[in-house]
Amino acid sequence: MLSLAGTFIVLGTIHSAQGAVVVSPSNGNPVEKITGVEVLNSDGSAIEIFTVDFQFDTFVTTFGNTPSSQAFFLDNSDGALLALTAINDAMNAMTLTNQQVRGITSFAPDSGPIINLMNYRIPILFDPNDNEVETMIGQFTNGAWVGGTTQMELADGNPPNGLVMYAKFTKTGEIDLTPTPPTVPEPSNLVSILVCGVSLLFVAKNRI
Repeated sequence: MLSLAGTFIVLGTIHSAQGAVVVSPSNGNPVEKITGVEVLNSDGSAIEIFTVDFQFDTFVTTFGNTPSSQAFFLDNSDGALLALTAINDAMNAMTLTNQQVRGITSFAPDSGPIINLMNYRIPILFDPNDNEVETMIGQFTNGAWVGGTTQMELADGNPPNGLVMYAKFTKTGEIDLTPTPPTVPEPSNLVSILVCGVSLLFVAKNRI
């Protein structure tokens, strides 16, 4: 595993995930996805809505041979930070047991616990030449989900086990925040209004 980038992420005031729902299997363990994650887009014109699946695997297995078409926040670290905070807000809104927390971050499908790291990654940069991916990390610290560091790691293997927990985003909707401009009468309508006004004045004058 390559060294940490070393920059701690300071979370700002952003739009929180008001409609998010944390989804677990019927036995409540582990958490496997979050629906309705709301993320303000980069120019503030819309709120994008996502389903987020937590997948425990390598980067290349999770996002395929052309990750730029599947890893939603590649080359968009600002958007990734907003998304990370929205996910954390959703998970902090519910009381998670230790087992559920480990279910998000430390279990491979049908394989039981693999690692003891309580975090998930959002890919923000991929370098195919060096086979490296930079990720933004959300981590469970002191009983709460918070923003963490960024980290560079191998895309097809992260020693000692080759697996990490990725947040995989699927866009499901959008709320347009663009103000609707006021309607202005068309020129032809303005002419009609002027003609009617003049006609009424003429009629009123003849009656005097």
